[in-house]
Amino acid sequence: MKKTLVLLCLLLFSTTSNALVGFGHMTKYVGSWTDDQEGEKESYFNPWPYLSIHEFLPLTGNFYMTPELGMTFKKSSYSDKNIVNGNKDEASQRQMMFLLMDFTWKMTGSTHLKFGGGIFQTKISGKGGAVTRNDGSGTVTAYLPSESVKSYNTTFDLGIETFIIPRVALKLESFTWDILSSTSRRFSFALGLNYYL
Repeated sequence: MKKTLVLLCLLLFSTTSNALVGFGHMTKYVGSWTDDQEGEKESYFNPWPYLSIHEFLPLTGNFYMTPELGMTFKKSSYSDKNIVNGNKDEASQRQMMFLLMDFTWKMTGSTHLKFGGGIFQTKISGKGGAVTRNDGSGTVTAYLPSESVKSYNTTFDLGIETFIIPRVALKLESFTWDILSSTSRRFSFALGLNYYL
C-alpha cells in the first residue's frame, strides 16, 4: 500500500497529469451494520467522512483512467449515548482505506460516467470487554475486539460525476461487494465533491 501511495503522489505532482482531491460521505454495507446496543441499523446518511486523491490519465478519445486512493475517518460502532464497560467508551472503531482503479467516460463536457474495480481494507479495533445485546427474545453477552483486525475486499464500482461550478464536481458512486455471491453480496455508496487542481 505504501508503494501505491508513493506512485499516486508522484502522479499527483506530475506536470502532465490532471490531479484532483476529494472529500465526502461513505457508507459501508448499507442496512447491515448495527449502530447501537439495541441493534438499530445505520441510516444511509449516518456520517462517515472520507478524503481521497485522484489522478486523471488520458487513454483514448473521451476515456480516462482515474485511480483514487482514499481513507475514511475512524468511526465508533456505538454512539456516545450508549454505555459500554460501565462508561461511555465506544465498543470498537472501524476505518477503511481504499484504492479504486476506475475508468471514466466523458459523456459531455460536464458529466462523467465512472466504472471499474476497487480494493478496500477495513480495520476494526477496540479495547476489549463485553456488552449485553438484545437478540430478539432476550439478551446475550457480546465480546468486544481487544486488538486490531484487518480484512480486504474487492468491489465493482459504478458512478457519475457532474461539475457544479468550474473545477468542482459532485460525485455519486456505488460499490458492490462480493458481486458474484448471492448470499454475501453487499452495497455501499460514496457522495462527495472532487476539486480539480
